Amino acid sequence: MTNIDRLCAEIGFSIPKDKDPSDPTKQLDPSKQENAIRKALAVLSQEGIFAYLIYLESEGKNITWDERKNSQKSIGDDEKIHRLIMFYSAKLLNKLDKLHFPNDFFASKDEKLKLLLKGKNDRNDPDPIWAELKTTFRNELTKDGSILESIPQMFFVKRILEQMLTYALYRARSLR
Repeated sequence: MTNIDRLCAEIGFSIPKDKDPSDPTKQLDPSKQENAIRKALAVLSQEGIFAYLIYLESEGKNITWDERKNSQKSIGDDEKIHRLIMFYSAKLLNKLDKLHFPNDFFASKDEKLKLLLKGKNDRNDPDPIWAELKTTFRNELTKDGSILESIPQMFFVKRILEQMLTYALYRARSLR
């Protein structure tokens, strides 16, 4: 039997980072992380799971290709933090068999996080992990028989995501 609270704590503590996973020489701003987690928790608590997903998608932005510079445009700390929240939310729900991501999606965590936050130097597909994460998460929530179709299941998922974000908030505070 899975200890859900321990899993929420473990994954929640993984969200705030003292170093940027895509560039270990840079530090992610602890106050920005705390603020982003607090906002995500508020959206989830007040508006629900689907609004939470839409909020994270919109705040995570997209890494695009700059044709003039012939390179990808990077994203800022705020966008990176929202992407981390969405990644770890999906990981938690996947571990609890509430979502079904491909088996290898969370396997090589360090490489996935680097690609999620930095993108890929590819004109045709500069942001593959973010695109896959958004698409799979949305498809899993909107398919027939999803967790959003059962009210008890929906409240359970909302509660565990809130618990994960609460632990993430405590961790973010400790980084200040």
